[in-house]
Amino acid sequence: MKAIYSTVNYTISSLFKMFLLFIVACFAISMLIFSINAAQQDLPMFILCMLSGVAIIFSLWGLLNGLIKFCDYLLAKEEKRKWKQINK
Repeated sequence: MKAIYSTVNYTISSLFKMFLLFIVACFAISMLIFSINAAQQDLPMFILCMLSGVAIIFSLWGLLNGLIKFCDYLLAKEEKRKWKQINK
């Protein structure tokens, strides 16, 4: 029962983290679009544009990293189940 709880807990926490990173990426993309239009007038908006671009890169990198870790976790779990069946 404890293993099931830890599996569900890990799954929910990793999916929640990926969802939060997706929200951050969407917000950063909208800020980037807004600041590109405003960056033609002054320097502070250009700086905001650059910061939005950095936020997009880091949030998408975090999303990809979380997705890879989650898939590795599922593959390891399936591999462990197969080895248990073989060893029976």
